[in-house]
Amino acid sequence: MTSRRNLLLAGVAATTVPAAFARDARPMTLIVGFPPGGSPDFVARTLAERLAGRLDRPVIVENRGGAGGQIALGALMTASTDGSTYVLTPETILTSTPLLYPKLAFDPSELEPVVTACKVEQGVAAALSASARTLDELLAWMKANPAKALYGIPAPGTTPHFLGMLLSRAAGIPAQSVLYRGGPPMVADVLGGQIPSAINVLSNFVEHHRAGRLRVLATSGGTRSPLLQDVPTLTELGYRQAQVDDWYAFVTRRGTPRAEREAFAAAVREVIEHREVRARLIASGHNPFVIEGGEIASGIGVARKRWSALIEQTGYRIDS
Repeated sequence: MTSRRNLLLAGVAATTVPAAFARDARPMTLIVGFPPGGSPDFVARTLAERLAGRLDRPVIVENRGGAGGQIALGALMTASTDGSTYVLTPETILTSTPLLYPKLAFDPSELEPVVTACKVEQGVAAALSASARTLDELLAWMKANPAKALYGIPAPGTTPHFLGMLLSRAAGIPAQSVLYRGGPPMVADVLGGQIPSAINVLSNFVEHHRAGRLRVLATSGGTRSPLLQDVPTLTELGYRQAQVDDWYAFVTRRGTPRAEREAFAAAVREVIEHREVRARLIASGHNPFVIEGGEIASGIGVARKRWSALIEQTGYRIDS
């Protein structure tokens, strides 16, 4: 996967700078485990410019895609513990990935959760070629066309993958997942009719749904998305087990000084509270959500129990 580095310098006047970062000329790197243009990349770049101003230092966003987000965390294993490197990662890479892979590109015990940035909900989208205007119609179409019962996902063992499993089991159809390296190439194939459906972070589908290029049939949140009020939730449609809101979190390497972690978390919190940043995140389907350290660790434990139960029910494993 080609890496892309983007140096973002302060575009706004710096406010009070935490002591841990005062007059620090070292670049800070925010690593994203997915390609440019996807949801995690969008969040990292939305925050990076104002973080540069807030911390009074350059902030680099680096894409290290591959292995369902593991490559980014693997890069963190060899990074310095001086507080200059963080990875923005979806929740499931911290929760379900360690349960599924016999070998990992990273050591979960070497990760230090620092601060979350947002919550995201998933969308179930159908290609126009599937001729489905509701989720029930899509599932019925798949049942009638088992050879074409496919749904795209951005990586194995992620929330979209688990939602696909849940829906397939509930509907009694042998739907198969099609793996992609992130959201953009997957969406392109839905638009082109190469696959009949996909499940991914809702923001990947919103504009295409509004333009009539594909149909979002359901969302995974507890209530209807303010971005697509015409689309029902999976809970409304009777799939209560499929209600889920993922979060994105910044993690760093264990051993990074507490003062560095707390200063970075404080900076992220302040940037997310900025009116323009909040508005941009919300408008794109990324709901600001900030918790830190121990709270994140507790959330990881709860999510692991949930996905562990599904993994045991399905017998799903990844061999390599």
